[in-house]
Amino acid sequence: MASTYSTSLGIELIGNGEQSGTWGTTTNNNLGTLIEQAIAGVQTITLTGNYTLTDYNGLSDESRNAVLVLNGSLVSACNVVAPSVEKTYIVRNYAGATVTIKTSGGNGIALTNSASAVVFCDGTDFYSATTLNLIDGNLTVTGNVSANTLAVTSFFTAPEINERTTISGTGLGSNLNFDTLTQTVYYSTASATANCTVNIRGNSGTTLNSLISTGQSTCVAVFMTNGATPYYISALTIDGVSGTPKWQGGITITAGNANSVDVYTYNIIKTANATYSVFASQTKFA
Repeated sequence: MASTYSTSLGIELIGNGEQSGTWGTTTNNNLGTLIEQAIAGVQTITLTGNYTLTDYNGLSDESRNAVLVLNGSLVSACNVVAPSVEKTYIVRNYAGATVTIKTSGGNGIALTNSASAVVFCDGTDFYSATTLNLIDGNLTVTGNVSANTLAVTSFFTAPEINERTTISGTGLGSNLNFDTLTQTVYYSTASATANCTVNIRGNSGTTLNSLISTGQSTCVAVFMTNGATPYYISALTIDGVSGTPKWQGGITITAGNANSVDVYTYNIIKTANATYSVFASQTKFA
């Protein structure tokens, strides 16, 4: 019976009674080269465009390695095509652009430049194995952290936190949808044209109610530029439902300030499902 080869790693499976006197060479190759490559091998590849990993039965190749280090100076995204077999990889992308690891006919996982990930293939598609839902203990990050939602149950220390800001050259009109998934600060640099109703939400398809839990809060700010004719934020809604803020100083704002930038800050505390206490202020800058 002739040798066959394992599906995922291409390890030579010696047939019964085969390779008398030479089976040791094959076994040493399997154990000392191929399996070692699959467990601990690091393959560096310089990319200039789309690339297909080499894939051999019983011989050293690229696709068997545990780790793929992708280098290069790409100017556009490309694909790295792996065999359509069950396999796990650690991938590090330093090729200069986004690289997607995939099979020839399946879905892949895209890694931006400088990103690393643990991925696996089920024989058809690639999936990420590094989605973190819970970290029990300390987490130290030396680079940037980008997250739509980051829940911290104890202490959080950071030397600097940068908030996402939308700067618009269009003056505020009668309505503004404030999308908290896009920004925490909205700055309109042109003069307002009307009193404005601000609707605070996640985005067009996501409610704020779905993003924060009872007992949590968020803070947003709207910078409203006024010319000689002042306008003001006359109403606030959350997910399209009207709310009545409690204003700093106990005086409800009913006017804006001419030739100035009025900053409206809203501290929103969720007290029950779709129920909020909102604490607001207006500050004039001129």
